[in-house]
Amino acid sequence: MKRRSVLSVSALMALGVALFGVIAGSTARAAEVNLLCAVALQPAMVVLIPDFEKSSGHKVTIAYGTAGAVADRVQKGEAGPLVRVGS
Repeated sequence: MKRRSVLSVSALMALGVALFGVIAGSTARAAEVNLLCAVALQPAMVVLIPDFEKSSGHKVTIAYGTAGAVADRVQKGEAGPLVRVGS
């Protein structure tokens, strides 16, 4: 599989997890989605996130880091809630 394809698949999976959190949290209100993401996926996120925000009305805030740093933050519980429902 080409590197670009792997990045696209990984980015879609990350976005899918974030979307699941939004849908599970609230289907009637806009939400703020906080996404921890490996910096290697940044090019894909730059393309995908604006379309998602426009079509869903949800705001995505992304914190980038190395894959190891992101994993450490999640394991330490630093990430907090995946989705914060706004009014």
